[in-house]
Amino acid sequence: MIRILASEFNNYEKLDGKKITRPMDNANGVVDQIKNSLINNKKIVFVTSDMNKPRESVIGYANITFDSMKMVGISFDEYLILDRESMKNANKYIDGASLVFLCGGDTYKQHELFEAINLRELLSNYDGLVIGQSAGALNMASNVLIVLKNKKTLSLFFLRDWGLLILILNLILFMILQSLMLMKYIREMLF
Repeated sequence: MIRILASEFNNYEKLDGKKITRPMDNANGVVDQIKNSLINNKKIVFVTSDMNKPRESVIGYANITFDSMKMVGISFDEYLILDRESMKNANKYIDGASLVFLCGGDTYKQHELFEAINLRELLSNYDGLVIGQSAGALNMASNVLIVLKNKKTLSLFFLRDWGLLILILNLILFMILQSLMLMKYIREMLF
């Protein structure tokens, strides 16, 4: 399996609140890497970051990704979207895919989808190209630490199997961050 990890592809812009597709950005050579890494252009599978998002929203973002790739000469015979409605077909979708695109978004929610469809196992025998964008890139890692915060609390989620040492180090980090947030909250209350 070939992996490409990216934070974003700058493949759309917002005009009057609407996302307008533009060609995938090749400033860092990622388009060239994709073209050189593809064995064939039979099938792309777009994996959503949130299985609870409305289908129309997922299709809209997938189409931006598909269209931005087409604009730079990367096209496929078949375009598939893996989300809540199609998760029962995950094995069939991944089998024979040229590219699996793990989109960005909510890392924790995407991890839930990965677990529900057993994506890590499906990809273990996959020979094609996998692109992880933002949350998708994080979820390709062996271990992921997610920090969710709001004004008063900080929560940590550990994804995958953590060794005891890593768990202890992350608990220490959690306590430090919680203390910093508490100090900031007290400072805001006093001043």
